[in-house]
Amino acid sequence: RKTLDFFRLASGITPPYNVLLDGTFLVAIISQKLPLHERLDRLLQRKRFIINITRSTLDELKTLMEKIPEKKELFRQSRQWGLDHCDNILEECDIPTDEEKYDDDNLLSKAGKEMISIIRAQATYFVCSQDEKVLSIVRFMGTSPVMRISRGILLLENPSKASTRMVNRQERKKWSVAGSIQEQETKLIDCAKETQKKKYQQQQQYTPPSYNNNNGRYHKAKGPNPLSCKKKKRDDDVTTDTKKRKRRRKGEKVVES
Repeated sequence: RKTLDFFRLASGITPPYNVLLDGTFLVAIISQKLPLHERLDRLLQRKRFIINITRSTLDELKTLMEKIPEKKELFRQSRQWGLDHCDNILEECDIPTDEEKYDDDNLLSKAGKEMISIIRAQATYFVCSQDEKVLSIVRFMGTSPVMRISRGILLLENPSKASTRMVNRQERKKWSVAGSIQEQETKLIDCAKETQKKKYQQQQQYTPPSYNNNNGRYHKAKGPNPLSCKKKKRDDDVTTDTKKRKRRRKGEKVVES
């Protein structure tokens, strides 16, 4: 669900979902006996989807039937599955021309190049393929989600790093456009900056309390010692005729003089 929400916001991919298959994916469906419609229904949260395939993909499978006789039946069943279960067959005239090229373009077949051209022109397809060359280009573009089969399980890959970077660029561009931030939001931002500035200035003016090396505790500032502030008595105030009483011990008699 997180991946679907990500590409809904990033590329505008919404139901009904368009799923684009290639020949390697059809072969994997037949060889691993994968119930594609059931798995897609579960993976796409019970939303409606449309399965698409190009005419060049079907022609490619037909050519492989003649080139590799030992796998003729596998390619035949794969091609027949595409004819029977795909909702749309994209003809060559329906595929937009694309002059942009990547390093792996020369390694792709005609069907692979047409698949990339479709995605570049309209990034609203789920790309289903087992060809790593095709998948690497789609991940690098970052505009379309990728599906592949691994050990009989249909997997929807997490957004690639290129997809994440693309979304971050879009967010920065959206916030940098003049007038995108309302006046009230601007005031809130200025207020927050001013509060942060005052807090920083208070921290710079703050002096930490002194620590006692003996026990590691700090002491709060105390007032002056009241005894040290006591006024001294003058000599005139002292009486000279004051007699001191002598302490006598217990049982000692007092001798009168």
